[in-house]
Amino acid sequence: MGNYLLRHALQYVIGRGTNNLSRLCDQIIMAAPDEDEDSFEHEHKLALLPRIARGVTVYFSRADRALLASDITKSNPDRLGSDGPRLIDLIPKRINLVDAAAFSDAGDGAWAGDANHHGYFNQSGRVLDDMAAALTGQLADQIAGRVYVPEKRMYRLATV
Repeated sequence: MGNYLLRHALQYVIGRGTNNLSRLCDQIIMAAPDEDEDSFEHEHKLALLPRIARGVTVYFSRADRALLASDITKSNPDRLGSDGPRLIDLIPKRINLVDAAAFSDAGDGAWAGDANHHGYFNQSGRVLDDMAAALTGQLADQIAGRVYVPEKRMYRLATV
């Protein structure tokens, strides 16, 4: 629900004029966002988000069954929180993509009561450590435990 609030707050700010957008925060974390996979392609969605932050980090997991249910039950397009953005070449470089699938359905991300594998971002110590590093301003390529996947322009959280 936090990403829903973020999008609508951004829309409110945009409604007051895009020429006056300024940096409102240093880092924005989008964890398992139930947003359309094309959200960064359209100004009426999230395309202008990077203009109000120094950095945006999107955590996603293809194992997130709650987002799959959202996709199917609401006839939504594919979800940003499942596989990341649709067209990675069109998103600004200050948006960092982090595949957290290894910690949403196995390892320290699996726990009783989360059959949908959606709460990994607040239950997995590994994901929480990564978020803390991003929020404290560490450069994306210097955060320990990330492996860069150049063809997908994303990081994958390593299990070892």
